[in-house]
Amino acid sequence: MRTWSSVVIRLLPCVAGAVMLAASGGAASAPSGLPQNAALVYYQALLFRSMFLHPPEDFYQVSSSFEPRFDPSSSVNSFVQSRDFQELIELITAGSKMLQCDWGLVRTARLNTVHPVGGPMCDLTHFLVVRAKVSACDGRYKAALENALTMRRVSRHLGDDTPGMLYYSESVNAHAFSVIQYVLGKMPPDVDTLTWLQQELASGREVEWHPRETLTKWLDWQVECLQASPEFLAKVVENPLGLIPAPTRKKELEGLTPIQVLERARLSWKELLKGTLEIIESEKSPQEKYLTLKKLEDKVDATINEGDPIALMPILRVAISTQYSGDANCRARVHAVHGAIAIYLIKATTGQLPETLPEGLPKDPYSGEDFEYRPSEKGFILRSRARPFGAADDTKIKQFEFQLASFSGSTSR
Repeated sequence: MRTWSSVVIRLLPCVAGAVMLAASGGAASAPSGLPQNAALVYYQALLFRSMFLHPPEDFYQVSSSFEPRFDPSSSVNSFVQSRDFQELIELITAGSKMLQCDWGLVRTARLNTVHPVGGPMCDLTHFLVVRAKVSACDGRYKAALENALTMRRVSRHLGDDTPGMLYYSESVNAHAFSVIQYVLGKMPPDVDTLTWLQQELASGREVEWHPRETLTKWLDWQVECLQASPEFLAKVVENPLGLIPAPTRKKELEGLTPIQVLERARLSWKELLKGTLEIIESEKSPQEKYLTLKKLEDKVDATINEGDPIALMPILRVAISTQYSGDANCRARVHAVHGAIAIYLIKATTGQLPETLPEGLPKDPYSGEDFEYRPSEKGFILRSRARPFGAADDTKIKQFEFQLASFSGSTSR
């Protein structure tokens, strides 16, 4: 029998409230036992996880790989059945169903990447992945998919306030769709379950990068962080990024206060972001956009090396080609799984896979065209029509393999 510490006792009202909310399925209001802000519930979950959840040795192999050989082991199954594990899942689920999520981020130059939030939240989602895999291997497919939907809600809560937060948001969302792909390969095609899944995915907005809005937000964030850290600002103005400013650039900045140098940097970045938006919103193909953004990125690097005050905000560099590429990498899996659900539904309805790809499905983000579709020995494949941005050759082209349950190599326990 476990002895509960005083800290655990303080957590119990939150856990009890989480059980109530998770059971109700509502998102409009939290019970009195929980704060109204989802971020506070997630913080409770992070605290609870750090104190009481000690995963077995193979836990992260199970949560990170969707190959059959990494299905849950007996030690992972026992871990998932523990009371602590169940309480953690209830807290995460409760938080995900709340409407408000304010992380209370502090705008200082040393905290502007917000890794202390994003990284641990990604760790929490590993527990949802493992629970989904255990449920799927037990034949409880809808319960498994519920965990993926919880991950999707968590990803939207992570938001895009900073480049770091958007990275984590898109990564968790893509991981949720990996879980869906895994479950679809385990379950026999079922019209009711697939229709329900389509409706659930349609009911909540998809995680998307909105360049015009987020690029402006990130620039403002960087400026506010540096303004709030005058000593740090003065230090980096003297030698941004540890570089030795070019003599001509140094001369141009003589007599300017740190705040005036920051304003120069802001205006320089604003002009570059204008050029970035023009490229992204142009009629060019995705590949052409990426290559043009890379050229703009090279221009930024050259400007930084010349000692331009634009170097005060280096994190904005990810807003050029890196974010554009990363966004496409995440959307590729999301779009492929959305398309696969429609194909599984045809299989469930007619008993046969379609001969051609149904119309109106999400596009391959690398080409802007439909995915290439072909049946395979174990199911079917959706393949991109262009290589990932920056890939050296066509051997890197992504393809997503979807199995039919009879070929998954698993049985319900």
